[in-house]
Amino acid sequence: MDNFKIRWLNYLKETRDEGLLNKTRYADHVFEVIVAKNGALIENRHAQKDRILFDFLRKEKSWAPGIRSGRPIAYLLKLKVPKELFGPENLKELLVRSDLIKQEFLKQ
Repeated sequence: MDNFKIRWLNYLKETRDEGLLNKTRYADHVFEVIVAKNGALIENRHAQKDRILFDFLRKEKSWAPGIRSGRPIAYLLKLKVPKELFGPENLKELLVRSDLIKQEFLKQ
C-alpha cells in the first residue's frame, strides 16, 4: 500500500504544480470510487465526478476486487487530498497517515 500512497501523493503534487489542483476546492477532499467484484471501477453516485481522480486511476494497473472468505467482494475506495500538500509538505510525514487511502467493503 505504501507504493500506492507514494504514487497518489506524487500525482497530486504534479497536478498541483500544473495548476489543476487548487487549495480552495481540494484541501482535505476525499475522492470515492467503487471497485466492483470484477475489478471494474464505478463512480460513486454520491461522489462528484472529477477528472483528477480518474486520470490517476487510468494510469494505475488493473484493479482487483476485494477478497473476503475466499470470494470476490466490491469495495469503496477513498483517496484523500491532504491539506498539507498545499504547504511545505514532507512526503515521509504524509505517507504514515492512515486516512490517505481507505477501503471499505460493501455489503452485497
